Amino acid sequence: MKNFYIVFAFFFLFTSLISGQITLTKSDVQNIYAIGNSLTSHEDTLTTNVNIGAPGNNTWDFFNLKSHFAVTSTSVNPVTSPYIGEFPGSNLVLLTPETMMGVPASFYSYVTVTDDAFNVSGAKMEVTLPTMSIGQKLVNSPAEKSFIFPMTYLTEWTDIFQFTASSFLNGAPMNSYTENHRKHYKCDAYGTIRTPYNEILPALRLREDETRYEAATGDYSREISYEIVALNGFSVSFSAVDTLAPDNGFIDVTDVLWTTSGTVDVQPHPFIPSDFNLEQNYPNPFNPVTTIKFSISEPSQVSLVIYDVLGNEVETIINDNLQSGAYSSVWLPLSNISGGVYFCRLTANNLAKTIKMIYLK
Repeated sequence: MKNFYIVFAFFFLFTSLISGQITLTKSDVQNIYAIGNSLTSHEDTLTTNVNIGAPGNNTWDFFNLKSHFAVTSTSVNPVTSPYIGEFPGSNLVLLTPETMMGVPASFYSYVTVTDDAFNVSGAKMEVTLPTMSIGQKLVNSPAEKSFIFPMTYLTEWTDIFQFTASSFLNGAPMNSYTENHRKHYKCDAYGTIRTPYNEILPALRLREDETRYEAATGDYSREISYEIVALNGFSVSFSAVDTLAPDNGFIDVTDVLWTTSGTVDVQPHPFIPSDFNLEQNYPNPFNPVTTIKFSISEPSQVSLVIYDVLGNEVETIINDNLQSGAYSSVWLPLSNISGGVYFCRLTANNLAKTIKMIYLK
């Protein structure tokens, strides 16, 4: 399962480039995530094959990456964030705009930066409707050690933690989903990277080998992913389609994300959707929440509605006039919604598309 839902963009400033090596320190991270700084994560939904380079010295070219969907997060004061009491010790908080049940929501992600590591504790968001409040909470126990300090070429470590996603209604728990994770990280390559802004920057490649196990279902999965991070905070991350793919050359990939510091006011390659599209929700099957992405090529009256197998309307997620562009929303079923097959239907300007979703409960 994609680490959700949180699109947690990690941006880093590296202090030195000596004999082809770059070093990341705690102070670099603190500078990048200073309160008030903004970070933007872009998704390229069309790139499916990437030259990942090879262990050792490399030149990576990501000039042709595009921004089909983007979201900007802002570093806020942890003390004044609403859920600091649920993530004690957090000294870095990112606020990301989201949508839940068609209502704008604020997604708060909590991190503890220590002298030796960047520890991701979890996240939470909730919305208040006329008759109820509903929300979602993500927890890593213990906190996920996503980076260690100092980090340079050939640095490696292993992290073991439990990931739990839970939903709640009026403050009371509804559903939960738990996975056990084991991740092995290694900075196995270095070199220079060309960005979509035609910058040439020093960079490190971080390879992640992750296994996940869900005790409730017995499901086991493995994922190989890469993150290439550059001197000014630019980074690119993606997952290998095949866990047996080589660690060099061109490989098939998914979930291509690239991140920059600053707001998403200018795109290097402006993107206007060429057609009307509704992507398959992710994850699917899901519990307790799933993400639904779609695009429209012109301003439209848009509706995004969930139906059961009998054709009964279950929930309207979006019913609004939208400009052309790519959009993302989440569906968090209420506690009275039973598990099973559901259909999500997107309509706009006399066009319609439907996807099938499976809710596990």
